[in-house]
Amino acid sequence: MRDLRLADREVVAGTPGCGRGGPERLADCTRGNPVVIVHVPSGCMSSLVNGRVVDFATDSMYVFWAVTPHKLLRAREATQASHVTLPFSCLFDWPLPTEFVRRLLEGHVVGQNTQGAGDERLFDRWERDLASGGQGSRDVALLEMRARLLRFALKSRWGTQGTVEPKLTLSAVEQLAAYVALHYPERLSARAMSERLHPRPGYAMALFRKSFGISLGRYVAHHRIAHAVRLLATTDLPVRDIAQVSGFATLRRMSTAFRGALRCSPAEFRRRHRLAPVADRLP
Repeated sequence: MRDLRLADREVVAGTPGCGRGGPERLADCTRGNPVVIVHVPSGCMSSLVNGRVVDFATDSMYVFWAVTPHKLLRAREATQASHVTLPFSCLFDWPLPTEFVRRLLEGHVVGQNTQGAGDERLFDRWERDLASGGQGSRDVALLEMRARLLRFALKSRWGTQGTVEPKLTLSAVEQLAAYVALHYPERLSARAMSERLHPRPGYAMALFRKSFGISLGRYVAHHRIAHAVRLLATTDLPVRDIAQVSGFATLRRMSTAFRGALRCSPAEFRRRHRLAPVADRLP
């Protein structure tokens, strides 16, 4: 888990990214707020995404919004994963099904088996086209990505996340991360949450940092910021109300968290990313 800095890693409209390699390369490219498409041509891996274990299986494709806190847990040896990063605005600028967009914004990973769809060849071509530097090749690659994402969205079903039931047993630290994903809107301190892991909070927080590479307090803040980002971009709720339902005790605390992670205030973020509301109610 890396520091959440949307301002640093935001994908600019019209400049998608594409790459292939091991799971660790995927972890490096998904910082910020892009929409991520992942294809697993060989092997398999498991990640903790928004407090849920998601198994990324062979010959399957997955889509998620990278602002959602996520961490690679395990990967089979020699696993390969191709990825595309798309600008956040594509969720609203492209004619995607409303339910598909809503699930991504709520932190779900949408997946489906794509065996025989030829996705490995697509990702290979996109990587070459984007690396060529030619605007024509880049434009064609973006059109193909848009068509592939729309086809994927239209075939998706909403009963499940499109993954097999995870067979992974979570460690105590990972169970704590899953607990945070469920309870971050509550006014619980990181110290209080850490007592679920060990009666000595200081020791528990040190274990969490060692496992996740980030403090428990910052991990809690990431969940709250991700929740607030979604509501700011897609609803008309007042900023003060968003601070409350996202788990920040006050608007001042949310503003401090935003300036630290996003280098802007909540109001500034909303002005930059104001999009057609998907919902006008509290989640």
